[in-house]
Amino acid sequence: MLLATGSWAAPRPVDPLALPAGAVIARTLLSGDVTGGPERESVALVEYLATERKEQGVGLVLGVYAGEGSARRLLWSRDYSLLSGGFAAGGTLSLLDLDGDDRPEIIVTWHRRDRADVVEESAEILRAAGDGFEPVWNGTMKVDTSTAQDVPEKNREHYLREIDVGKTVRTHGGLIYFRKMVTMAAGIPIDPPREVEESFPLGLNVQPAVTAPAPGSS
Repeated sequence: MLLATGSWAAPRPVDPLALPAGAVIARTLLSGDVTGGPERESVALVEYLATERKEQGVGLVLGVYAGEGSARRLLWSRDYSLLSGGFAAGGTLSLLDLDGDDRPEIIVTWHRRDRADVVEESAEILRAAGDGFEPVWNGTMKVDTSTAQDVPEKNREHYLREIDVGKTVRTHGGLIYFRKMVTMAAGIPIDPPREVEESFPLGLNVQPAVTAPAPGSS
């Protein structure tokens, strides 16, 4: 069984589908062949009240399971609260084939700031590697500091990125393309918003690592 082990896994793997129902805030459950094996896997992202901490907060955990329905068993999990240093909420989960091999990658987004005046939404793209999964890209999908009092006006910005799946697939996973909609840059509002195309190395066309890297090393 591919239970999350080694230095890249959380010290104590969390099964998101085993969390108490009363603690669950939101849950997304999808299925797809994310490992390239003979059966489809289930992938869950659960936002929950983390009452086991000294100060109650919100947790966000990803789980990958062999099989579907009542036959599911946990293969691997990823705690985004640990990854983000204590806060992760408002997550989204999607399974998208970004390199055209008919096997979807796992895409997770989450909010990193617990502030009403600052939005910072991060994302990572995961693929199967060794006994778990590894990130092939991570970065920021949305930023809004347009009203943040502690950010100098000249540094305030507001933008949103969306993956251009078609262009990404045409590179066979070598590059990831984004459409970036900018509504503020250097403290200056942009009206109408300006759309910018961006691309970054993705590396899905590179053989995955034998073992997944440690947290924060990607």
